[in-house]
Amino acid sequence: MDRRKQECPKKNGYLISTTDRPGIAARLFEAAAARDVNVFPAYGLADGTIGLIVVGSDDEAGLQAAIADAGLSAPAISGRRTRPPAAGPR
Repeated sequence: MDRRKQECPKKNGYLISTTDRPGIAARLFEAAAARDVNVFPAYGLADGTIGLIVVGSDDEAGLQAAIADAGLSAPAISGRRTRPPAAGPR
């Protein structure tokens, strides 16, 4: 059995940088839900001034539209994840 890490398909994510205000993430996720877009993964950081949200989806076009619907903009960031080898006996 080949125990090396397996590459996952290349996928774009989106990095949203915005003023840190209550409800920004909720507005984004509500816009995604309205378009029936499953957001995964999602990460966020905020310092009280700036908010950063990184999101991805298998429906990239729908996610881009949801970001615009929420009044936000975001550049695409591309990457490739690796899947760790399956656990089990060697």
